[in-house]
Amino acid sequence: MDSDKDVGPITYTMYTLVGYSNSQTMKVEEILEHQPVTVLIDTSSTNNFMDSKVADRLAYHIEDCDKFEVMIADGRTLTCDRKCLKIKLIIEGQKLLVDFFLLPLEDFEVVFGIEWLSTLGDISWNFFNFLNQ
Repeated sequence: MDSDKDVGPITYTMYTLVGYSNSQTMKVEEILEHQPVTVLIDTSSTNNFMDSKVADRLAYHIEDCDKFEVMIADGRTLTCDRKCLKIKLIIEGQKLLVDFFLLPLEDFEVVFGIEWLSTLGDISWNFFNFLNQ
């Protein structure tokens, strides 16, 4: 991202996923197809996930995929067998094409994992303002 651009405020909350606490997650509010969505950025997730209801509501093209199990933060295991490919997103002015596996998520509509984070290159987070609010 260009550090000279004015960036609007970002709502974020640390340690939030069904009572699960770890310092590897951040919750942000973003816009997807002109609709607000709650996004979890999770450095411990290997893939990107989207709530199945969101994909249906936005009429994304849904494909079958090889079935696999996903253990979520509260210890439950969910089965994934569907995906959406090349979803167009704009996050903080950056245009992206992102692949998502679909799950029945409850607290978040989108989860960005390492698959997405690794495309960003170097990231600098300054939590000074967060701690001093």
